[in-house]
Amino acid sequence: MPPSHNYPEILFRGQDEKTKEEWKRLLHHSALIDRVVEILKSWETEVQTIPRDDYESPAWACKQADRNGELRTLTKILKLLDHKEPNG
Repeated sequence: MPPSHNYPEILFRGQDEKTKEEWKRLLHHSALIDRVVEILKSWETEVQTIPRDDYESPAWACKQADRNGELRTLTKILKLLDHKEPNG
């Protein structure tokens, strides 16, 4: 069995204990999940990089709101998949 991690409860909601343990094993040993997490983290970094000229645009507030929504979504997905980081 994999070491104890803080997996989000939603991953196992409605699953029996045997299925829950199998999901944990799959998550812990998944190279695909690890790669997806790497990609998501790179996207998160890209979104956080705001070009200075964006603030000169009259629509800067809309662009910022869009970025904030994108970051919020990436953060939720990372919390779901990234078993190597605390998910508190």
